[in-house]
Amino acid sequence: PGGGTRVTYEVRAVPRNLIGTIAIPFQIKLMSGPKFRAAFRKYDELASQGVNPSLSDSTTTLPEFDQRRLNDLGERLLKESVQLQANDASAVVERLINFLRTADDFAVARIRPYQLADTWRTSRRLVLETCLRATRAGLLDLRWDLLCPMCRGAHDAGSSLKDVPGNIHCATCRVDISANFDQFVELTFKPNAGVRQVELDNFCIGSPQ
Repeated sequence: PGGGTRVTYEVRAVPRNLIGTIAIPFQIKLMSGPKFRAAFRKYDELASQGVNPSLSDSTTTLPEFDQRRLNDLGERLLKESVQLQANDASAVVERLINFLRTADDFAVARIRPYQLADTWRTSRRLVLETCLRATRAGLLDLRWDLLCPMCRGAHDAGSSLKDVPGNIHCATCRVDISANFDQFVELTFKPNAGVRQVELDNFCIGSPQ
């Protein structure tokens, strides 16, 4: 009656031998199960607060040098926005700077401008243009990702379209991917190494949990 969503999470496993027959129920019930329950409850808590878990801020603190450079480059972008006489652009720049300052590594390691725009409820084109101007200012680096059509995992294909290979092998799915530019190539951004050091980790479709 009060609203909400009931989540049913199923895990199916086929043992190869007697050891698996004994170990799998133990693993799922006593080890994996509690971890998944804790993760779902945390997401429920964040959702009840109106927070997007994948884009939530964290207590990440940056080194002093990085903070200073981030502020300087942010001021440069804000001045450009004022010169363009675009109030909305200035607001997006401020949100982007705050996002780079406070979001966790997983969120900033692969910034998808359209996802940010939808979360911020603002123009997709404006957020994309802001990210591109941030690249020119040295705040962000852009790259082209080749997506696996099965797990949607991203494989770094370089900073130029000419660097995108014709095909790539996804070790997770054990398949070869052809570079279909309409469906499997995506432009993403990450902080410039001089602003913030982040490590990009690849996870299966099951997520970091």
